[in-house]
Amino acid sequence: MYQKLLLLLLITIFTIILSKCKALDLSDCPHECNSIKSNNSQPICASNGNTYESICEMKKSNCSLTQEDWEHCRGRHPLCPSDCLDIQDPVCAEDGKFYPNKCVLHKRNCGKKIAERSPLFCFGRNRQGRKYESCPKTCLEFPKPVCGSDGQIYLNECQLRQRNCGTDVKIVAMNECVKTGSCPDQCLAIYDPVCGSDGKIYLNHCKMLRENCETGIKQMPLQFCVGDDEQKI
Repeated sequence: MYQKLLLLLLITIFTIILSKCKALDLSDCPHECNSIKSNNSQPICASNGNTYESICEMKKSNCSLTQEDWEHCRGRHPLCPSDCLDIQDPVCAEDGKFYPNKCVLHKRNCGKKIAERSPLFCFGRNRQGRKYESCPKTCLEFPKPVCGSDGQIYLNECQLRQRNCGTDVKIVAMNECVKTGSCPDQCLAIYDPVCGSDGKIYLNHCKMLRENCETGIKQMPLQFCVGDDEQKI
């Protein structure tokens, strides 16, 4: 009688453990995930530093993983790059802000899906971009370079006023900031790649001159720098 009761108890315990394992397998450690993606689907950052399209995909890969803040995965996903080129190709985002380029948009909003909008949307959301107060609090990151009487180039007039609030810095002719000699003081961040005689590719001709002041490095055909591999440009 005692042996039967013990056997029944062991069977009951085993059944409970088995049911819990099955429940865990179905909820926390899935074997399959819904492959249908929606526009609202949001990838996640996992504790191993990798990104996954969903929590289900993360658990499917490794059930012990947990979701982490996106900073933990910076540089591992296009939605959260670690570095961006200094290129002015402005985009307007649904948050009403202009960003220098799409990479910077994702870098500053690490892990968030922010849609691009028409430039008119950002101008309409931020009236400071159209009027020039003496000391504006916010400015659009929209490129319309101006030269200041302090010899510095600013992205636009609004930023010149913002950064020189309370001073007498004014807009002057652009040639006051950009020298055409072999050692330019300032260069605009315009993507117009050139090849130097040192075998390096520079963002533009001005950048090449500024970084190699009085070294004798000259502009060469792009083929000189990239050879047969045009993918280096």
